[in-house]
Amino acid sequence: MTLPSGPVGVVCDDRPDVRRTLRAVLERCGISLAAGVHDLDGLLDAVASASADVAVVTLPVAGSNGLDVVAAVHRVAPRCRVVVLSPFEALEGPALDAGAVALVDDRDLRGLAAVLTRLVDETAHTAPVGDLVPVQGPAVDVAVAPSA
Repeated sequence: MTLPSGPVGVVCDDRPDVRRTLRAVLERCGISLAAGVHDLDGLLDAVASASADVAVVTLPVAGSNGLDVVAAVHRVAPRCRVVVLSPFEALEGPALDAGAVALVDDRDLRGLAAVLTRLVDETAHTAPVGDLVPVQGPAVDVAVAPSA
């Protein structure tokens, strides 16, 4: 078995086709996919067993109560960075307050790729996560942790 040389990720969505798409986005950004799961139990098992660096989670997650999924991930993997996917912009503040590093519209693959690329860069430089700041651009309007 070959160990991944870079960051390791887990995706959680109840639709197999979306999990395949998310896998492709993660891999293009340099993140090895440890698992694609469909519910909270699977997410927590996968994040813990893979020592995942990042979890991409589409809301809602079966078995969870909304954004409680972020805290649940951090309980089993405190260093895992959670990216929440949702079409509801109003969840951005609550998602960041819950400990997510970003909320991205679930249809915005470019925005997701931008966030993941930033996380990979931070992981490569082992930069500490600071206060969250908004990042704006033509294809992305999300909040992510600043780079050092």
